[in-house]
Amino acid sequence: MSLWVQRTSTGGGTLVHILSPNGGSWCLDFMGFSSSGQIVGATWDGDFEEVVGPILSTSVWVHVAITFSQTHGLRLYVNGGLIGSTGGIAYAASGSSNTVILGSSRGVRSCAKSITPGTFYGYLDEFRVYSRELSATEVSALTKGYACNDGLMNSDETDIDCGGSCSKCAVGQKCTLTKDCNNVPCINDICAIGPSGNSPWNTTGITLLSSSTRFSCTRMFVDSNDTLYGVDKLKRYVWKLSKNAKNAEVVAGVYESTGNDSIKLNSPQDVYIDRYGNIYVLDTNNHRVQKFINGTKHAITIAGVTESAGCSLKQLQYPRGFAFDPTDTFMYIADRSCNRVVRFLTNSTSGTDGVIIAGRQIADNTNNALNGPYSIRYLSSINNDLLIVNWDGHSVIRWAIGATS
Repeated sequence: MSLWVQRTSTGGGTLVHILSPNGGSWCLDFMGFSSSGQIVGATWDGDFEEVVGPILSTSVWVHVAITFSQTHGLRLYVNGGLIGSTGGIAYAASGSSNTVILGSSRGVRSCAKSITPGTFYGYLDEFRVYSRELSATEVSALTKGYACNDGLMNSDETDIDCGGSCSKCAVGQKCTLTKDCNNVPCINDICAIGPSGNSPWNTTGITLLSSSTRFSCTRMFVDSNDTLYGVDKLKRYVWKLSKNAKNAEVVAGVYESTGNDSIKLNSPQDVYIDRYGNIYVLDTNNHRVQKFINGTKHAITIAGVTESAGCSLKQLQYPRGFAFDPTDTFMYIADRSCNRVVRFLTNSTSGTDGVIIAGRQIADNTNNALNGPYSIRYLSSINNDLLIVNWDGHSVIRWAIGATS
């Protein structure tokens, strides 16, 4: 079971109350609050078994989940983090019909141990019941689902078991788009097995672009609608190919025209599109990052200073790659000639100071320095680490955000 909770008062109260269909033979508060406001998950195996969690603040949305299996027993999660477990037990009412009441307790008898039964005062949202034990990864994905894009579940965002833009599906699970899958493609509505397994990949490729003169690509990006973007450093522009389209279109820069104004680019080498359709271009030889608001041809400089190469906090020097966090709040730039990774807010402006996340601004092959960082990837599923291609150091570095080495 999982749900979002926002309390408007302190003290106890029942979140999830379970009882027999006739309402009289047995009952149990599965989730609720102690008299001091601690969140509690509970079950019954002939006696009350429970996990007592932290006090939840009022006026704040918090995600709470409990899972159960005979192997692991009851587990309580708060905001995707495991609080504790009872260990292996059996739920006494497993296999029988259960009636569920949210936000209050029938009060026919004592149905709880640490939970103070009664009316819950506050808000509940996205209550879900699953027929299996969710893994810790799946519970964590549910917490991200609440803030999915704009905070609402839109037409391309589905529940965790169906695949969606907030949770990644494993090989063999259903999907709609490649973004639904965990590092594998979506083929025929199924997350495909990689080449090392029994691959369902077609052995014949599909040609998307066949022109040998107009289209070339330094790096590519596929957005949430399976639209393909390419950045061409030689022709100095960004092109877009919509899904099932035959022809690409120019969306940033001017084809075969170099410049440093708000329209033109100079050897762009990376591209990213956020959930609002805004285009970010790493404009390498202009030592800046350009942001093209969806539908516009004029960009805003959000990192670096145009044509001003340097290693001060407000400058960049031949940056080669960038990555963004899952909320598009921060971008991380592989600033090659300064031997560092620097972080900027995506709503910053030219001249804003960045923050050095990795490297010491000297070329070195020690574990606390970088040597010509060239490309970067943000691993949101693995402790928010960065993978950095250390070009001149001939290595790939994994660097935890906030670490010094």
